Amino acid sequence: MTELHHGSNVQALQTTATFDPVTDEFIIDTPNDGAIKWWIGNAALHGKFATVFARLILPLQGKGGEPADMGIHAFIVPIRDLETHAVLPGIEINDCGHKIGLNGVDNGALRFRSVRIPRDNLLNRFGDVARDGKYTSSLPTINRRFAATLGELVGGRVGLAYSSVGVLKVAVTIAVRYALLRQQFGPPKEPEISVLDYQSHQHKLMPMLASAYAFHFARAYLVDMYSEMKKTNDEDVTADVHVLSSGLKSYITSYTAKSISICRESCGGHGYAAVNRFGGLRNDHDIFQTFEGDNTVLLQQVPIGILYKAHYDIR
Repeated sequence: MTELHHGSNVQALQTTATFDPVTDEFIIDTPNDGAIKWWIGNAALHGKFATVFARLILPLQGKGGEPADMGIHAFIVPIRDLETHAVLPGIEINDCGHKIGLNGVDNGALRFRSVRIPRDNLLNRFGDVARDGKYTSSLPTINRRFAATLGELVGGRVGLAYSSVGVLKVAVTIAVRYALLRQQFGPPKEPEISVLDYQSHQHKLMPMLASAYAFHFARAYLVDMYSEMKKTNDEDVTADVHVLSSGLKSYITSYTAKSISICRESCGGHGYAAVNRFGGLRNDHDIFQTFEGDNTVLLQQVPIGILYKAHYDIR
């Protein structure tokens, strides 16, 4: 999905998928450098297929016979030969390079030069193109189709909220265990006392420990709601999951990112040792605040969703 010039603003993606009624194919094209697909997981070295989000262009369907832009749709595009692993014609793949963290994921950049795919490669749950080029959809507007398409991605936010709680648990566990065993200062001529006995240290760690428990149950509730959404496809449940997953993903990942640093500081110089994992946790988790939706953008979805629901409940 993500392009070099567009991430959060998905509606402004520039990659195009133009229907060719003569060959019954879509032509996937990267019109400029800003439209290069960027940070695509598993693309740089191993990926065989990509789900490409692109603007669906229908020739002669617009006003005055102009091409019609039907908005963002998803297409399955082969990028490597299944047998030889060679990059397919018309496709350019580059590695995005070394990252701050998560270097076990080979993020790549993809450029498409008039790559042809069968019409059937359109993921057509929310909109379809017939053999004659006619567009049909059960949803009446581009905005409704766009919202429904992105709604399928809510699972990513659920997964990140879930994983972030796990990272918080690890960081807090390390810090609390260290504080319990580490002894510093104490009454004159008496043994030193545990760092955890100091109220200043408790003030640092105990709120994070309590939050880890709260987030544990919040994520369990979110997963249950997500499961219900997938089973029922109920619009009200879907709307609630969108709001809840946006809020929890944003809040939990931001909280965890700050907490990792506090936990590291709470372990003194020993916390800086790589063996104690804080560096890896911080670097690998940091991007959780950005991918699957920038946290600032996602937080705005919460009041928008609540106000939208309240408006229609009143009516």
